Amino acid sequence: MFAFSRLACTVSRALYPSAVTRAVPRGRIATASVSQQRQSSTAEEGLTDTRTLAQELRERGLWNQCTATEEALDLHLKDKKRTVYCGFDPTADSLHVGNLLMIITLLHFSRAGHKTIAIVGGATGSVGDPSGRTTERDPLAKSKSQVNLAGIEQDLKRVFANAKAAYAEGTASFGLAVVDNAEWYADMTPVTFLTEVGRHLRLNHMLARESVKSRLNSAEGISFAEFAYQALQAYDFLHLNTHSDCTIQLGGSDQWGNITAGCELIRRTASGKPSQSFGLTIPLLTTAAGVKFGKSMGNAVWLNSAKTNPYELYQFFINTTDDDVEKLLRSLTFTPLDEISQIMVAHQNAPELRTAQKALAKSVTQLVHGEEATLQAIATTDSFFAQGKDAKPTSSRDILERYSGAPSVSIPITDLTSMSVIDLALKAGAVKSKGAARRLITAKGLYLNNETITDPNQKLTEGDAIDDSVTLLRTGKKSYAVVEWER
Repeated sequence: MFAFSRLACTVSRALYPSAVTRAVPRGRIATASVSQQRQSSTAEEGLTDTRTLAQELRERGLWNQCTATEEALDLHLKDKKRTVYCGFDPTADSLHVGNLLMIITLLHFSRAGHKTIAIVGGATGSVGDPSGRTTERDPLAKSKSQVNLAGIEQDLKRVFANAKAAYAEGTASFGLAVVDNAEWYADMTPVTFLTEVGRHLRLNHMLARESVKSRLNSAEGISFAEFAYQALQAYDFLHLNTHSDCTIQLGGSDQWGNITAGCELIRRTASGKPSQSFGLTIPLLTTAAGVKFGKSMGNAVWLNSAKTNPYELYQFFINTTDDDVEKLLRSLTFTPLDEISQIMVAHQNAPELRTAQKALAKSVTQLVHGEEATLQAIATTDSFFAQGKDAKPTSSRDILERYSGAPSVSIPITDLTSMSVIDLALKAGAVKSKGAARRLITAKGLYLNNETITDPNQKLTEGDAIDDSVTLLRTGKKSYAVVEWER
């Protein structure tokens, strides 16, 4: 049933904004406005960009596998505006940079006029997806699940709102519906699920899924709950297909088995009636060295500003390697592809200016946190280099203005002289452990008010609080934290 093929689907120009000669409002910061100026000038000159949505996704590296032939998907997208969905389980109270590929692909569909749905898996999250895991997830308490669901919904809605402001202002159909799959499982008994869903799923297919096979062959094995996860995700697709006319499911490349299970379930329950379902997978976000971005790798960069603030997000992408930057510009931004080529030429001619990294950091930070936070992150970064990162602060105002985008923490000033520099670094979140702090000091990588710390036992003194109110911590070359002393 599922034909693996290259994506060369041709769809109507009307499905994608770049294929329509219409002006788009200009963005307020450079990477947004450059993209929109191109679309606007194209409209003004009476020219058209015939790149279709499908071609755009493929060329941006947002396509891995497809369950349809090229012709079938082509006809499906030409027929009418469609509904597409992607699921996000509440395993944390925020999404991370690794999730951005799924969100941006949803945004591409939304910009093309299609309806987009995000499932936050209140039900599936309580079971745990075995895909890509060697051990079973710890059970998620309902209270924690609710906190996580709320955080993920906020992330999704904020990113869509920022995207609309920058790239789709005035587009009435642009938006995202967020639903919790616990809604349709609340009144469903196990017997009902087995009779209405289970009877249509084939055990040989379920056992053949890579996520199941790898766990069956492991010492720990796989629980029935994890084994049945694919049945729940399959039913999610069937439910949305039946009640919301959703015909396309998106997911990471590790979701291929779960997605095809949904397509199979829709086909088997159709009882001879016409049915349509398509599965599209997107490559996982990895570095050129093959390292995956995500919680499981311990390198998660969060979309929630309370966990990774706008300055930190901006710095993360400014530090992108030359090997990765073009790929990320294509997949994580809406910058036109020909413009990305021009950016890369400029970057290759003068790599020390980090032109490509700046364009990437600006675009992603704007998408995640909005225009104002992005401008502040840029201003903070520029301030560090304009005034010299090694310059000792002269006043509390100097610190608060120059480092306003850096993480900050408030500590009672009565604690000042009882703390060591390492204690302060821990409280400020500049280091994760005392051992890490000692290693930084040995490597001469921990700074107090931009002065190198050489003694791991150094105590704080009253003079370390600039104007009796602020202290600046730095780890490495660019990671800052501001301590405000409360009276």
